[in-house]
Amino acid sequence: MGPLACGVVVDDLGAGVRAGILRAATLGFDCVQLSCVHGELQLGSLSESARRGLRKFIADRGLCLSAISAAYPQGLRDPDANDRIVPAVCTFIRNARDVGATIVTVRPGRVLSLASGDRGTRAVREALVDLTTCADAHGVLLAADVMTADAVHLHGLLMSVASEALGANLDPGLVKADGGSALAAARLFGAIVQHVQVRQCGGTTTLYDDIPWNECVAALRDAGYCGCLSLARRPTAARIEAIEERVATLRAMAGGVPAAPPPEKTGTGEIQVPT
Repeated sequence: MGPLACGVVVDDLGAGVRAGILRAATLGFDCVQLSCVHGELQLGSLSESARRGLRKFIADRGLCLSAISAAYPQGLRDPDANDRIVPAVCTFIRNARDVGATIVTVRPGRVLSLASGDRGTRAVREALVDLTTCADAHGVLLAADVMTADAVHLHGLLMSVASEALGANLDPGLVKADGGSALAAARLFGAIVQHVQVRQCGGTTTLYDDIPWNECVAALRDAGYCGCLSLARRPTAARIEAIEERVATLRAMAGGVPAAPPPEKTGTGEIQVPT
């Protein structure tokens, strides 16, 4: 198995969609992840020609689109809110392939055991069944965010839907932050992980630097994962150098070659983005 691709969440680069894509290419990433909920990308209102134009813009920079995020912060625990959220996410799913995406991520929210009778958990499952049906019909994979310590309940819920179109978007950093074991989550979800977000790795000391990243990636690769490691953080212009460091760290984790030399910067430390 060859090295995994290394990507970045474009919205976290703080430069807008197109400038962020250019910045990602300049920094040496292989792929990008776009948000349809929090960022400026309004995928639901883009015309077909605009969607295909964005796909070409990404490809012309030597990048691919690892996933689009349709993660509403409140999750899917509220049946009333789901009456609005599910149709919106289905629109993103229908338009995903036009922009070059085959994976759409969603945030289910915290779930309990299916046997608990919890109303919110039942709402999450019903929403995921509807979204998975839509994804399967359009040749798209749906990846549910894994970001809590009670990941075993989410795993059981995903397996109960029993569809190859439904899997996991694993964020070991957020599992760790919630008090769970990142490595245990990687092993538990390995066979159904469709996308991976890497929230902090190497560089300056952070809450997530004590995660056994290499072991997590090895567990995922052993389970057959061959997708992208997508760097997720909230950088500012003053922290671009930290992103450069993390490109090299990601390359090492992914089993690839070291990153290319850092791009030129202006006198203020900003990346010089080509136009």
